[in-house]
Amino acid sequence: MFADAGDNVIGQHLSTRDHLGYAITDASDPLSAEAIADLQASEQCVWVRTW
Repeated sequence: MFADAGDNVIGQHLSTRDHLGYAITDASDPLSAEAIADLQASEQCVWVRTW
């Protein structure tokens, strides 16, 4: 998803808490609006935070 939008992932942290699995993803630059919209539209995505 990130590569298709032209974004470069430089690191990820994967973990679980109770019944929820999550990923924290570091990108080299701010994510494109396309990548954020794709994440938010995904059935598997519960929440997106960027800064």
